[in-house]
This record gives sequence, C-alpha cells and structure tokens, in this order.
Amino acid sequence: MTKRFFDILLVIPLEEELLEVQKVFPEKEDLTSTIVRRYEAQLGDCGLTMLVVQQEEMGRKSAQDAVEAAFDEYDFGFVICLGIAGSLAEDLRLCDVCYSEYVDDFYDNTKAQETKDGELEIRFSPNHTKCHAPVVAAMNFVRTVPSLQDLHADWQLEREALAAQMFPTEVVGRDGKMEKIGQPKSKHCKVACAAVSKSPKYNNKIRDTDRKLLAIETEIGGVLAAVNRRKVHALTIRGISDYADHAKDQL
Repeated sequence: MTKRFFDILLVIPLEEELLEVQKVFPEKEDLTSTIVRRYEAQLGDCGLTMLVVQQEEMGRKSAQDAVEAAFDEYDFGFVICLGIAGSLAEDLRLCDVCYSEYVDDFYDNTKAQETKDGELEIRFSPNHTKCHAPVVAAMNFVRTVPSLQDLHADWQLEREALAAQMFPTEVVGRDGKMEKIGQPKSKHCKVACAAVSKSPKYNNKIRDTDRKLLAIETEIGGVLAAVNRRKVHALTIRGISDYADHAKDQL
C-alpha cells in the first residue's frame, strides 16, 4: 500500500514553539495520533505539502522517535527540525536565525575520564554531517539575489518591530550583560547537537573541536539518525534564544 506523501516533515521539540508555528502555518487537516500532535499545514498556493509534528518531549531521542514514527505512516521528501538554540559565538545574537550547513553530533563517541589531578575530563569525537547543499544555498540566496533581497529586508523590519513591541527595554544577554534586541539576521552555519548547556567550559570544549561551530541544540542528531538510512535530507533551523551560559535562565 502506497503511503501518503508530504514534501516536508517539520519536527517541533517544544509546545511553546509549536504554538508559534501554528500561527504562521495554520492547520489544514488534523492528523493527531493518540499521543503525538500532528497536522497538515496550510501553505497557500506554493504547491508543497507539509506535515507538522511535535515531539513527545525535547531531546535527541525524542526527535528520532518522532521522525521514525512519522515515516512509519507517511513518506517525506525533506525533514526540518525547527526550534531554538544557544549561541556559541559573537556571530549569532539573540533572535538571530541560523540554519545548518553542517551538523556535528556530540552525543555519541564521547569519553569521560579523570585527569592526573582527579578532575573530570570530557573528550569528544563527534559525527559530522553535511546538510543538503542545494537547500542551504537556496536559503542563502534570499540575502544575495536582488529579486529576493527586499523580501529578506521586509522580514528583518517586521521582526525588529515585533522585538521592540515584545522587549521594549534591554534584556539579559551574554555573560549577564544587558542588551537591546535589534534587527535579526539569518545565517548558515555549523551546528552542534549536544547536551543542554549553560557551562562556558563545556561550550569552549565543543568549540575547540571546530571554531566554526556557532550554535548548540539538542535534536538534529536524532533527526539525522532517523533519515540517513532512508536517504532523505534534513537540516535544522533555529532561533537564538540564549548564549548557552549561566545567564540563560534569566531570559
């Protein structure tokens, strides 16, 4: 029996993220299972179809389970993991948007040992994945192709106005310093899939493996594990919500 096909599977980790997605991509058909919220989204007349699925909970394992379960019932042309991330570098500030050109998955092949001084030391050997170049390039084109640049500029102005409305005063930023939410930028980058972090030492350890790692999140490794054997491409799109440091709980 032929499975129903969707061009895109959009995986959402958190309920608060899903509620925002539903404002932009409202429901066309409810396909919720007994335990997982999912629906076909309205995409206008673009000619594409998309199934939106919320994970049971956040994290790599739940992301993999959500994708595996979706593929048990449907087929997909592309998978996107959408949510928030922590910034690991000055290149990405609060409310910027990044998307993965490469993914380094730190969950597997990690070794913990004690040093001669009795300190805990973590050694990483991440799995490296290059995301689908044509899709990443197409997303980059919105900033460089003249016929698309106005659309990107309009998006920046809209988001800046919304930020001014939601955050009229400064918020807690990097290292606890106050900062003003300004006009966001979008950027392709290398993304780390790793444990939730607010430890500068842990973050630096990750950055030491590759200085081009700019953001850290917890799900895309599971998504890639689910799609790789199916020969389907995936990437993650993330809004920067914090700087993965001790100040993140104050945001």
